[in-house]
Amino acid sequence: NAAVVHLILHGFYKAYLFLSSGEEVKHSVPKEAQRISIKPLQVIVVLIYGIAAAFLFSLITGKGTSLDSGIFLTLVVAITVGQITYNFLKEKSLTGVQKIISPIVLFLLGIGAYGMMYNIVTAVMSDMPFVARAMPLSVVQIAFGIVFLLGFFIMKIGYHRRIPWLYVKLLNDSQPYKKTVFTYKSKS
Repeated sequence: NAAVVHLILHGFYKAYLFLSSGEEVKHSVPKEAQRISIKPLQVIVVLIYGIAAAFLFSLITGKGTSLDSGIFLTLVVAITVGQITYNFLKEKSLTGVQKIISPIVLFLLGIGAYGMMYNIVTAVMSDMPFVARAMPLSVVQIAFGIVFLLGFFIMKIGYHRRIPWLYVKLLNDSQPYKKTVFTYKSKS
């Protein structure tokens, strides 16, 4: 049921991107990536907000309350809210109060809406077998979770840029297959 909710919400997001794509199109040159620097107090705020979001998400959906596959969804929620909080804390145009209140409002609305959608889909799918049953964690899933977290933090702190061969490999692997046919022609 979490996968179905994800597909529905992601579909809405992609539809929004598609429908708004004609609003503004411009050709730009990529800027130098900003160096990530986070102060100890900011780390504490990000962790508090991420943990609070995970707790709220678990309370609303029941995911992440036991050591099963639902914990991954809760982990992604915590990381997402932590990232949103970090972005607000680094935004120079916001006041201190806005930096503290805005993430709270957004994560309450976002998690509330997701939780509502999750519970609606769960209710609609309730007649199906094993819909609300999470899978027990396996060693492979735990290893994947650790690799995911390590990769996420390596990318966030920009460490991958210090290892040129890794950066080039990641960059090349993210490009489309060389025989991909595009419907537009690049002017460059």
